[in-house]
Amino acid sequence: MGPCESSRLSFVIIHVIETLGRGGAETLLTIVLPELKRRGHDVSVFVLKPPFDLKPQLEAAGIPVHVLPPHRKWNVVAGARNIASKAEELDCDIIHAHLYFPTVYTALSRLRGMTRARTCVTFHNLAYAPGANKAGVGLWARRQLLARLVPPGFDYKLAISGPVASHYQDALRLADTSISVLHNPVDLNAVDRVSSALSGGDTDNRSSVHLVLPGRLVHEKGHCDFLDALCSLRTAGLPFKATLAGDGPMRGEIEARITANRLEDRTSITGWLTHRELLTTVATADIVVIPSRFEGFGLTALEAMSLSKPVIASKAGGLPELMGDTGRLVPIGDKGALTDAILEIADDPVLRGAMGRAARSRAEAHFSLPTIASELIEIYESLTSEH
Repeated sequence: MGPCESSRLSFVIIHVIETLGRGGAETLLTIVLPELKRRGHDVSVFVLKPPFDLKPQLEAAGIPVHVLPPHRKWNVVAGARNIASKAEELDCDIIHAHLYFPTVYTALSRLRGMTRARTCVTFHNLAYAPGANKAGVGLWARRQLLARLVPPGFDYKLAISGPVASHYQDALRLADTSISVLHNPVDLNAVDRVSSALSGGDTDNRSSVHLVLPGRLVHEKGHCDFLDALCSLRTAGLPFKATLAGDGPMRGEIEARITANRLEDRTSITGWLTHRELLTTVATADIVVIPSRFEGFGLTALEAMSLSKPVIASKAGGLPELMGDTGRLVPIGDKGALTDAILEIADDPVLRGAMGRAARSRAEAHFSLPTIASELIEIYESLTSEH
């Protein structure tokens, strides 16, 4: 299916999300929604609670952001009413939910007849995989509630990758084909603007290889595995510089490990970056490393591919589906395999260049914003035509 510049119909679409912090689902809205608006759709965001880091970016793109009235999160009826009331005020055609509580509230608003809008949900993660979240009664209860509400509460169910679709079909006891896959897109124009703005120094002639790990400093991103690999690279005699591009709740622990392993002179943490700053940092890399323990899709990997960077990633979640054979995939948590892959690519600039070009070609062919936006609009059209 090729991209189209306009659709036959114009819709009023609301995307509901828990926060506008700097996560993958939240970043997705900043990429997709401006494209929907550009094509003539009336798009808004409903957000439940802080942080609101990405709110200015959305509003600068002409996307209204409505902060819904506060309430106790487990007062699901109040949550459903808040969404339905505001959706009715905006004469909404489609409510599209992301992440846990927006999914619960949106489904309930539909099941209780609070809204006439068609409903859609996107699943973004591997929330119920062993080790992804703390096991116990609370996680079990969340899963049971979702399993009751999702099948009758949504007209269309999406996942950002095949593994995420399979995960939720199993977790919520759904039919094998009940969740469709719509991959996250990349805005290649935004990526290319960053590339063209750089000075264009020759990375192949640097005295050390620059490794960049982009992503929030959280357990599932595998930073500790990366630091262990850096120790092995030092022992192997590889001259390198490593950049952890991001911030998060594990920063203190990661800084302590950097110090304990005497990596301070080779390893830095950037802290929070704007999206453009993150792309600029990734663009300076010789190799991008994504050693995730859990990964629904891998948006930072896709952006690195779009920047023609060779990517080494774990086989977590959607990463193999995203990368195909363009990079190097290693077993989850296998620090030896990660070290070996870095050493192989670091020693071969010709290989790095070939991998980067293949990665860019795959991004263009399968994950471009116009193509993914067109597929989403076709889904919306199918929903409204059935109404």
